[in-house]
Amino acid sequence: MSRPKDLYPNDGWRYPGGEPEAPESTRQSFGPSVEAELYRLAPSRVTVLLVGGDARQRHAVAVALHERSPRGGSPFVAFACEGLDFGEVELGLFGGPAYQPPAGGAIALTAAGTLYVASVDALPLLVQPRFLRFLDQDRRARVVASSARDLRGLVQQGEYRLDLAERLSLVELALPGRRHSV
Repeated sequence: MSRPKDLYPNDGWRYPGGEPEAPESTRQSFGPSVEAELYRLAPSRVTVLLVGGDARQRHAVAVALHERSPRGGSPFVAFACEGLDFGEVELGLFGGPAYQPPAGGAIALTAAGTLYVASVDALPLLVQPRFLRFLDQDRRARVVASSARDLRGLVQQGEYRLDLAERLSLVELALPGRRHSV
């Protein structure tokens, strides 16, 4: 199995099978409330969950958060979970299955930069414990995740782990526009 083609550190981002995304976030304003939150959150290493808006808005805000942070000169690596199966997510995010030594993947490419996990609501249930362990370990990289669907609703439906949903929702940044759905 080859590495998914949606990993492009520092030179844009592609949704699987989609058009390249290259938002010019530094020249873009997101409205006073989002701008205030970006200013407040940029210096920290806290994991941020982006909700609301559309996929392009969430990606642009993730890039802006990275660029306005002290790690702005480090890699920004985006990984989209939507449409990928368990094996593709495990390979693309972690570089391979848990029983093998890490061999790349989005997490390794991130180093001390920012890992943006788009459509974290589509993260397969079998990968969720490993992703939670990654979030809980001492790491140099910042994680920004986004979700188009309500994680709490997915927990109630049995499609998402409660502990991971709670961990991701500690700092939630709501973007104007479309509301997320279940």
